[in-house]
Amino acid sequence: MTLKLNGTNSVAAPAYAGDDADTGLQCGTNELKLVTGGTARATVDSSGNIGVGTSQPAVDLHLASTNARLRVDNTGSTGIAALELIGGNQTNPFYVYTDANRNLIFQDNAAERARILSGGGLTFNGDTAAANALSDYEEGTWTPTTAGDSTGVISNASGFYTKIGNTVVCSFSFTLVTNFTNSDVGGLPFTPKDIGPNFNGAFVQTTADRAFVVQNHNSKLATLKISNGTYPAVTNSTRCTITYLTD
Repeated sequence: MTLKLNGTNSVAAPAYAGDDADTGLQCGTNELKLVTGGTARATVDSSGNIGVGTSQPAVDLHLASTNARLRVDNTGSTGIAALELIGGNQTNPFYVYTDANRNLIFQDNAAERARILSGGGLTFNGDTAAANALSDYEEGTWTPTTAGDSTGVISNASGFYTKIGNTVVCSFSFTLVTNFTNSDVGGLPFTPKDIGPNFNGAFVQTTADRAFVVQNHNSKLATLKISNGTYPAVTNSTRCTITYLTD
């Protein structure tokens, strides 16, 4: 036996209602709407898709609003704690966050694959140590300059760097316009860490028998003398790559 309700059946006056005539269930053609205050809040369409804030859901669960959120509160001692997924649009980002000071963990097949620590940093494959967390990744450019006793002139100077955590890898090149004697290269993108006694990072050899080392807490490459105790006077190109630690 089928029970039918006669009379109006609109969003403004849904067929299934209580004392509040504009709040209830409105039956459409192969769809069902949940109505409050004369406004459709959720729709189940003919395909079984559920739309919240939209009457035409495009997927199984479709949330549509200026601040769409999906929240799951777990009041027990284990499980998800107040996870919110906040959707973005063409100008706003998409956020995944917890509303408490908790780690955010990604698992696959019941195994932890990545963890964003509550204090910042990313660890992998079950590692929970903050000291092992990847805290920074950056790529960019820098411009080598003359420093120290600047007796040389350089041109066509360019440099690139990659910073992973506290490790910096720099590549650079420049052309010497005039003799480059007793002078250092400045402009490093990050200040070298003080690891003692005097120098930090890799020893690098360049063209024309010139060598550089990275100085502690000084954003430049110090020039080293060649074996005969003099600085080479050169007017050619210099290219090299250095690796050093920063704070």
